[in-house]
Amino acid sequence: MSVQSRASLRSRISILFARRLPFRVLRILESISQVGLGKGWDGGIHNEIEVLLSLKESVGLSRIVALDVGANRGSWTSTLKLLDPFSEIHAFEPSSATFEVLKLNLQNLDDVYLYPIALGNLEGKGSLFSNFETSPLASLSMRRLEHQDIVFSNTEEIDVTTLDSWIMQNPDFEPNILKIDVEGHELEVLQGGLSLLPQIRIIQFEFGGTDIDSKVFFQDFWYFFLPRNFKIYRLTPKGLLEIEGYSENEEIFKFSTLYAVSRESAP
Repeated sequence: MSVQSRASLRSRISILFARRLPFRVLRILESISQVGLGKGWDGGIHNEIEVLLSLKESVGLSRIVALDVGANRGSWTSTLKLLDPFSEIHAFEPSSATFEVLKLNLQNLDDVYLYPIALGNLEGKGSLFSNFETSPLASLSMRRLEHQDIVFSNTEEIDVTTLDSWIMQNPDFEPNILKIDVEGHELEVLQGGLSLLPQIRIIQFEFGGTDIDSKVFFQDFWYFFLPRNFKIYRLTPKGLLEIEGYSENEEIFKFSTLYAVSRESAP
């Protein structure tokens, strides 16, 4: 049976079931299938780090040197240090109030370096919007979240640099893992680090509702990584699922954790 024939058969079967089931059942099935595929599923930071360490072994890294971009209060960094005490981490957090919390939370950890700055695709100044000073939702986008009773009424001017500029100023560091959680501006961070990416083996990033406000699609990530020889995996309740090709089905704007792994060392 050809690919077109199989697709046609699936479509006919889907229509048959869809016509017989009530909408409330279809909504339940839709939610279950999305969560099962890692779309709208938050496995927690501890699980994210365990998967990262598993990938570390798969790609043959002897020691992690990680960039935590969008460190917030330091949960990702502290968890990585707990599970891999020999790792080295450089954490970036532009919010002045959150940075003070970050310093307090990570003050007793060795080989952890903190930077009160945002990373993007251009150097200069930027506006950080949030609903309160130390909010984990803080973003370079003025997010529209009134439907969740959240209003971004707080604004702070921040410094922005690029990964490429940072590595030029810190040539002694050799990062091999990049984690990005910057509320919808992950793609800009990647665009600002084109010269650094060849030495990065694993990139952990998020995709979801924040990308509605920044007007970024999964397609943008797909075509960014494709020519740079990275495989993309989504974290699901069953483990990692490789995204083998792009389709519109990937454009589900619910929280998802993804890993881009260099094909040179991918499992």
